[in-house]
Amino acid sequence: MRPRELALICALPLIAASPAWAHRLPPAPAFGAEAAISQEKAAAARPGAAELPVSAEPAGSDGEGLIRPVRPRREPPGAETGEAFQWEPAMKQASLFLGIMHGWRLATEPGTREELRGPFLRDYVAAIKGVRGWGDGDPFIVNYVGHPFQGAVSGYIQIHNDPRFQRIEFGRSRLYWTSRLRAMAFAAAASTQFELGPLSEASIGNVGKKGMDGGAVDLVVTPLGGLGVMLAEDALDRLLVRRIEGWTRRPLLRILARGFLNPNRSFANLMRLKAPWRRDNRPGVLDP
Repeated sequence: MRPRELALICALPLIAASPAWAHRLPPAPAFGAEAAISQEKAAAARPGAAELPVSAEPAGSDGEGLIRPVRPRREPPGAETGEAFQWEPAMKQASLFLGIMHGWRLATEPGTREELRGPFLRDYVAAIKGVRGWGDGDPFIVNYVGHPFQGAVSGYIQIHNDPRFQRIEFGRSRLYWTSRLRAMAFAAAASTQFELGPLSEASIGNVGKKGMDGGAVDLVVTPLGGLGVMLAEDALDRLLVRRIEGWTRRPLLRILARGFLNPNRSFANLMRLKAPWRRDNRPGVLDP
């Protein structure tokens, strides 16, 4: 075999493979007027390009006359910017919730009613000083079920009055976690008021006065446990309640799904004098 024929045979695989990998190479960069024309053609061919504003970099910059469309910033669904937190309705709803909790205590706890007779200020200070250690003598279901539910209701009161976050659903977005951390902070403040504030267990009933029924457990478990309960209810609302609403159009079944699977959100709805099954991020139970 001649050398020329041998070289041709060796070059055949490279010639055959060249179309397969040549299209993977990036196009040669264009400069100056050619770059501007190619960018204009690409922008014109793109759907909705007419609505996009165009920004041009000055000559001499790195882009050298490059013209490109400016894409508008997109917020996640439900993010309503520019609206401040509604403090007045939030305080009214939190006060209503506080009144219900103290009303229940006064109706069901004889010891709370007995402590109303003593000197207010002296007994109040003694109750605050009596808060020591972790436990407060309450059973497990009160400290680790009831108080997380209390924190969840307070958190949902905050969410319902925060227009920027009230429509956001469970997910991994930064806005969702920001909203729930803000709700946890609100629940922590409400819990501190309920335990030690001017209208608290320490002032109404003097819990902690005897030094045996005061502890830090409620101050910690209420907001942290409330955050966990809110996350669970948010996940159920998005992943299960929405599916049930898609399976049936019967209002009663939709009401039961929203109520039983989100009890603390339902109770917070009552604090703003709304139906327990209300949702800010979707239509009512009667809508298709």
